[in-house]
Amino acid sequence: MIRTLLRILGRSAFTVAIAVIVAFLLVELIPGDAAARIVGPQADPARLAEVRRQLGLDRSGIVRFGNFTVGLLRGDLGESVISRQPVRTLIVNRLGPTLSIIALGNVLGICFGSLLARIAARRPGRAVDQAVSSGLAVIVAVPGFLTAYLVVFVFAVQLRWFPVFGYVSPSESVAQWLHHLVMPAFTLSIGVSLLVARQLRGGLIDHLDGEVVRFARARGIPERVVFRRHAWRRAMATVIPLIAIDIAFQLSGTIVVEQVFNIEGLGRLAVASVRNRDLPVIQGLVVVCAVLVTLISPFAALLARRLDPSGGAS
Repeated sequence: MIRTLLRILGRSAFTVAIAVIVAFLLVELIPGDAAARIVGPQADPARLAEVRRQLGLDRSGIVRFGNFTVGLLRGDLGESVISRQPVRTLIVNRLGPTLSIIALGNVLGICFGSLLARIAARRPGRAVDQAVSSGLAVIVAVPGFLTAYLVVFVFAVQLRWFPVFGYVSPSESVAQWLHHLVMPAFTLSIGVSLLVARQLRGGLIDHLDGEVVRFARARGIPERVVFRRHAWRRAMATVIPLIAIDIAFQLSGTIVVEQVFNIEGLGRLAVASVRNRDLPVIQGLVVVCAVLVTLISPFAALLARRLDPSGGAS
């Protein structure tokens, strides 16, 4: 297990290093004067010089990369050229809503996906299994933004169960935090539930027909215990790493969710930064998102090992 974690940490460190290089090259690969492209060619010369200095364009590439890397190690992500606020402050202020949506979205997705997988795996190849598979195929074909608007229309406009827009911090009110979070998290959970249902269904079919389950049934263990302990846990152990990988796509998926539900998270910050050509903020987002994704991998490996200590042996 320790060897596996070390291997995962090594891959994670390599991924973060690549992300740092990519973030640095965002400035280096811009054709022409990067500062002029940010503030515009008609900008005041003093402002243009300030942005060049802020981006480090008055120094050599090697020196800039060294300063950029050292700054990251100190937690210094630079300063926004638009708002002139520290990039770290901008990202930290938007991190909570995005992580809340992803966390609750994954919890809901695992619950919904597990339910669908259990229904389909009970009678593989039968009408119920085919209906679930067909329904999943239809849902996959619906664009994410359309799903978000449908959720708003049904649950906020028609049923009026949840507020249409906005986000409330849990420090203000946990109840209001959950109330505002349900719809965006549910929207994100649809993709997670599809992934879980598809992958978990196959694993459940295999394990329910395995020797361990047959032996447990022969001993008279209740079916619900057999399913949970010897089938679901072992099948879910193979799905957890896939969910960890999917976190990267969920981070990009929050762009649509946050735009539709008017939530000030990392997704909206990314859109605003690209629109305003705020390169330091874009660089910071690339690095922070890479770190978040890579930090999840060791925890996913530990959770999968906890669910199935045997490593998948039937």
